[in-house]
Amino acid sequence: MRTAFLARVCLSLVLALAAPAATVAQEVPPTALTATQFVQQKGDEIIAILNQRPTDEASRAQRIANLRRTISGFINIEVLAEEALGAHWEARTPAERAEFTSLLRDLIETSYSQKLGDEGVAPGSYTVTWDSERSRNGRTRVEATVTYDGEPHAVEVIMREGTDGSRVVFDLVTDDVSLRDSYAESFDNIITEHGWGELISRMQERLAELRAA
Repeated sequence: MRTAFLARVCLSLVLALAAPAATVAQEVPPTALTATQFVQQKGDEIIAILNQRPTDEASRAQRIANLRRTISGFINIEVLAEEALGAHWEARTPAERAEFTSLLRDLIETSYSQKLGDEGVAPGSYTVTWDSERSRNGRTRVEATVTYDGEPHAVEVIMREGTDGSRVVFDLVTDDVSLRDSYAESFDNIITEHGWGELISRMQERLAELRAA
């Protein structure tokens, strides 16, 4: 997996989603929000966790657990897994799909939460400009420009509507680099050249490395 790339996606997840808590009333149900408001609301939740600075190992472990839960609640791993596998998804059995999705979930949650485990977001350290929200063919893109340390970053959050009317986020794009497409390219290369078993083995090995870090 691409550690440098995941770090960039963490930047988008933390900064591009950030918005003042007053922007979105917390009691408003997600289905009643615009796509931009939905992204802002999820950002508020992540920022609130990041700014609860841990004081010992127990509080740090709780902070990481909260981050894992919140990140999982924002990015729909099941949809991302299917999108990232593309044509390979149909060729897999239900058991193979379940194992792959579980591994992908653990990889993303563990990577994000560990990278962000000791981080905070200082007020005034960044600016966010919400550029547009557009829908086409059942998919919605929320676009923003994040300026951090004087450097602007283009960010997109891509989602579709779930069967219950909820918003299902399955891709984050930072400076034209897509989480879904990067995974898709990597997975396709491994499956094509080495087979499905090798992909699963590499994912398991990477997860073990992250947990041991």
